[in-house]
Amino acid sequence: MFRGLQSLCRVNFDNVRQRVSAFSATARTCRVQVPVFPAARDVCSNRHITTSHHRRKPESSISCWQCGDEIGLPIPIRCPCSKKVIQPVDPNADAFTIMSMPRSFTVDLKALQESYRTLQRILHPDNFAHSGTDREKMLADDQSSSVNEANQTLKDPLKRGLHMLETQGRAVTEESAVDDMEFLMEIMEVNESIEHLTGSEQHEEMKELMAQIKGASESYIQDAEAAFSAGDLDAAFAAIVRLRYYDNCKRKLHDASPLVR
Repeated sequence: MFRGLQSLCRVNFDNVRQRVSAFSATARTCRVQVPVFPAARDVCSNRHITTSHHRRKPESSISCWQCGDEIGLPIPIRCPCSKKVIQPVDPNADAFTIMSMPRSFTVDLKALQESYRTLQRILHPDNFAHSGTDREKMLADDQSSSVNEANQTLKDPLKRGLHMLETQGRAVTEESAVDDMEFLMEIMEVNESIEHLTGSEQHEEMKELMAQIKGASESYIQDAEAAFSAGDLDAAFAAIVRLRYYDNCKRKLHDASPLVR
């Protein structure tokens, strides 16, 4: 994909394999921080807690903490009663549920933005400045943080893909790597190009490299979209892992030259 790859292949292959092996081990430590959904919160400490061991038991409904009315699941942000009291964050809600978006890798970003604005208007602190209880103010803050995290997750293709894989039992971990030697050599060349350009004034070359990285990223986004649509989690997993490598390259180049996007 990148110029110079063929010449790189002509060098001693054992040496290349050693370098790729070292690079692969390093790459596994590079992580994209994705909020864990559902985002359960400890009401007493107002802190996130790990959800895998704190899922609620199967229920058909719960009761509003203030009026006592039964509320269906998933837990809505507000009680359906006339007072519209803010409820605790649903510990089983994923990002799609929180944002009221279809569970699909293909996301309507305009609809997502509209949903985000609607939810944040509901949860704005001014709405509870005079009428809300201390608990409702705290719950509104919890819900607002949950909405922010869900919105950021769904806006970004990599975070979205990681989230979808995690919620379907195929989480990408630190140990998830690519065994494709050709792909790893390609990534190694990109990283070497970034290191070569770091600290230089070769802005045009940096822009060209960023364009190549984005082009490669877009191809894996398309692969992931097709795989998720077909229900092929193995292919989706492979595409997202490769996309993560390129996302790390993009971040590294941006850190080297913040003006290059």
